Amino acid sequence: MALHNDHVGHLLGSGGTGDVYAAYIDGRPSQFDNPQLFAAELAAYTVIARVPALQRHLCPFYGVYDGADLLLDTPCHPRALRLALLQGAPLHEVLAERDDVQQALAETVRLLHDAGVCHGDIRPANIFVHGAGVRLLDFSKPVLRSAVSPLRWENATRVERASLRAVFADLDSREARTRPSCPAPPCVVAADPLQASRQVLALLNRARPDDPGYQLNLARHLARIAQPDPAVLRAVFDAAESVPSAELALALGRALARSSDVDALRVLYSAISHPAPPNNDDDDDDRTAAAVRLHLLTLAARVASRLEAAGARADMPPGATAYGLFNQAIALASRLRRPAHPHTMELRVSFVRHLYQLGVYQDVVVVAAGLVADAAAAPALGELRNVLADLERLLRTMNRGVQGDDGDEGV
Repeated sequence: MALHNDHVGHLLGSGGTGDVYAAYIDGRPSQFDNPQLFAAELAAYTVIARVPALQRHLCPFYGVYDGADLLLDTPCHPRALRLALLQGAPLHEVLAERDDVQQALAETVRLLHDAGVCHGDIRPANIFVHGAGVRLLDFSKPVLRSAVSPLRWENATRVERASLRAVFADLDSREARTRPSCPAPPCVVAADPLQASRQVLALLNRARPDDPGYQLNLARHLARIAQPDPAVLRAVFDAAESVPSAELALALGRALARSSDVDALRVLYSAISHPAPPNNDDDDDDRTAAAVRLHLLTLAARVASRLEAAGARADMPPGATAYGLFNQAIALASRLRRPAHPHTMELRVSFVRHLYQLGVYQDVVVVAAGLVADAAAAPALGELRNVLADLERLLRTMNRGVQGDDGDEGV
């Protein structure tokens, strides 16, 4: 029934089945729905109101309002539905905003490239949306046009544009993949994996496996396949096992590690066994080669650790040990980044975890103590919070394990 302080405000929406107004009814902000098909909509809301689990998924229903024709100037049904006045926006507006964000980022990246700067690490964590604006953060991995060859610049900008598209492609998929923070070569998933697989096989049929340019092209095609066909992997493995480039070994090792750690380590270790690139961090090409080698060592160390934990040491290539691979990876990461860089620290925690699995607790304490000391001296301790939390959980787990083995003594 209409009360003296009830009133109807602006029109929220209008369609073929009636009008919806913002209203203030019985002291409560509401939607005032005056449908032409009143009985049908009331029947639906009556059923919905009896199911508590639905209440947080649908607009709350407050009941029927008698006397709607007394509040509205236009002819209408005398009864209206009272619904909660929701805060938010229709889906089409949200999707339009996302399109605006994507267009704004594309324009930002275009302007950056025109200025001679490639961001180098486009991913959701480095994109900040505030109000109507979009900002790119973290320029810790830039590529400057003035410092690289034209071919390297063209490749870097092409990969960056693909990375931006991939960010929004992931948002469109319920099975969005988690990418490494600095992949090399970039993992850009093909729109058509079957086509990418055919391109890989076509390359195998017409080029020489020991040609570096061919291997780099093959690595890029292989990295574009989210779930490579085992036959494709086997063909690449057979063709490149004897002389894989670092880029091809990394792409193939990542793909093989999904199904066979033994084959993955064989390929990775064959590339690692080649001479290391020159220790010249001032040369861009040498530094890029060293970064690829770091990815090789890191992946090989983790694969070897899994094999050793599974008791499959006999299946590993001669000379390959997780202990040695972790030490090489940590030394290179400390040189290319710094000992307390978050990525370096994550690698060091993985090494501590491996030592714990081997049961060499004294080494665990020594390595963990060095890690904590470097973290304490880091200029930005906050960025290591997650890494240190992982280390703390690992040490607590180890302490409980040692107590269980030795009685009352812990680490």
